[in-house]
Amino acid sequence: MSMEGEDVTQQEYEDEAGWRVVKRRGRANERTTQHGAKDEATHFSSVNAANNKWSKGQRARQIMAASRMPSLPKEDYKISVHPRDGFKVTDYGINRLECCAANAAEIPRKESEEDRVCANYKQNILVVSRPSEERAEKYRAIARLRIGDKEFEANAYESAPEDTSKGVIRGVTHEVSPREIVEMLVTPRNPTVFMAKRMGNTTNVIILFDGHHVLNYVRYGRALVKCSLYRKRIDVCYQCGRLGHRADVCPNPNSRICRGCGTENPPQDHECEAKCQLCGKDHPTADRRCKARYKIPYLVKRRRWERARREEEEAMYYEKEAEALYRQGRHDWRQQPEHQARDGSGPDAFPKHQAREKGRSTSNNKTRSGSRSRSRSRSRSTSMSRPNTSTTGSPRPQEGAGSQSPKGTSSINGTAGPFKVSWADAASGARAEAEAALQNRIKALENELAHIRQSNVAFMDEIRKLRAENELLKSGRVTRNEETSRVVAQEKDAAMKDEAAVPIKRKTENAPIKTGVKKPKPPKTLPEGQEEFAKNIEAKVEQIETTFQTKLEQQEVRFEAKLEALGKTILQQVQQMMADFDAKLAIWGPQRSGGGPVKTSIKPYTRTPIPAEASENL
Repeated sequence: MSMEGEDVTQQEYEDEAGWRVVKRRGRANERTTQHGAKDEATHFSSVNAANNKWSKGQRARQIMAASRMPSLPKEDYKISVHPRDGFKVTDYGINRLECCAANAAEIPRKESEEDRVCANYKQNILVVSRPSEERAEKYRAIARLRIGDKEFEANAYESAPEDTSKGVIRGVTHEVSPREIVEMLVTPRNPTVFMAKRMGNTTNVIILFDGHHVLNYVRYGRALVKCSLYRKRIDVCYQCGRLGHRADVCPNPNSRICRGCGTENPPQDHECEAKCQLCGKDHPTADRRCKARYKIPYLVKRRRWERARREEEEAMYYEKEAEALYRQGRHDWRQQPEHQARDGSGPDAFPKHQAREKGRSTSNNKTRSGSRSRSRSRSRSTSMSRPNTSTTGSPRPQEGAGSQSPKGTSSINGTAGPFKVSWADAASGARAEAEAALQNRIKALENELAHIRQSNVAFMDEIRKLRAENELLKSGRVTRNEETSRVVAQEKDAAMKDEAAVPIKRKTENAPIKTGVKKPKPPKTLPEGQEEFAKNIEAKVEQIETTFQTKLEQQEVRFEAKLEALGKTILQQVQQMMADFDAKLAIWGPQRSGGGPVKTSIKPYTRTPIPAEASENL
């Protein structure tokens, strides 16, 4: 590439740059002469170490990635078909493979439409997923595969279902049959054990557990046997020497390679320097001494993932809390006084990470103390404070964390659940405030109960009035006005009221005296149409009375239950508060704060008056 301009020499460029070039050159020369060799060696060693670490596990990761199967329905039965006699899955198309599996199981094409056939080209096997247990038995009975004019022997078995885990026990002798192993392990004493079988011709037994948890010990008859997590090995073929498949499904039985150096078809007297393809050490590939031949169990990966997710959530939680404090204007929440960290209102209220950072930030901060030794002692005391965590295991800051509460307030104000009394609350008299709050709550409930009783009395008075009105209707003294639909007094009663207003004549006024037998009064009868109306009124009154009485009884029962439950809750809270306060007082009572002993009005001893008889003896 060329550019327009005049050519300048290196000397002219350096002279124009001035002293900055000289100084830069001097620093570069000094750094090169003193640390050049060391930096170069460190750089190359770190790069080589990283490359070696990556290259050691790269081959294993490639094999596991190539052997990974697609996701299949969890509820289906999964059958693995292992062909033999040099059968190569890669030589045939997937359409011929699925027809071959269906024909070997003798299943018609229409019935096998719900089945799924997958080919694992790395492991050289076929996997059949099917929802029907009947067809699963047919696939499990496959013994031969026929493609064209060729027939191959095969072996089929059912894979472990989803959401299960595997464990291993050791020391089971060969005299024990597979049936006896199942009878010894699959018992009610091992409720999570599904199945058990022997690992080949060894004394190890694989146990299948329900769920993602492997027991540390299992019951084998009357014995407790140690159970360890099953670690699956990377498949290695001891017939052809290649990785990724086992010897029983080897697709190249006539083409071998050396497991030490990788030479194809080595002679019988072949000698080489062995180097493992998995770990790079001086032993044959996937040897017994190789630790890289084991895969990481799914349970371990799951725990690591859960731990990483939990740490990420905690980091996000701390970040949100710090941001909230920053928005509230608490920019100096890391430089709070010591007593706030002691009573749970300072930055140490944040769990774990804050406690670790406290020792470094406090010891380096000179504004909090007058000497270095003072700051160090404070950093140790504050960093050892235990964080407050919730019952579920997730971190939760204490009440009032990150904010300084004024003197005389309590950390229990505005909280729900059992009360927590700290030493600061006891010193400031917050316990009395808490008890007063409880008493106020009880008084409010009593007032509500009194109001309900007053309402009950009013309802009873209304019922009495309705009963009296009903009696008047029955006696005929009142009638119902059809126009206004109101109950009014009859004209006879009104006339009687008018006569009552006239002065009564006395017998002394020469009034004629009536003699003879009194005529009986005719029975009072209601006017036409009033009897039915009275009956309706009476029925309505009885219905209203019954409804009111039922509602009042239900309300009283409900209120009594609430009052009883609230009383128990308040009693438990008061007892818990008293127990916490006594426990903390017993621990913190003998201690002294950094500012000296706390002055109290209570004397450490009590003086009892001397009896008169004892004073006379003196």
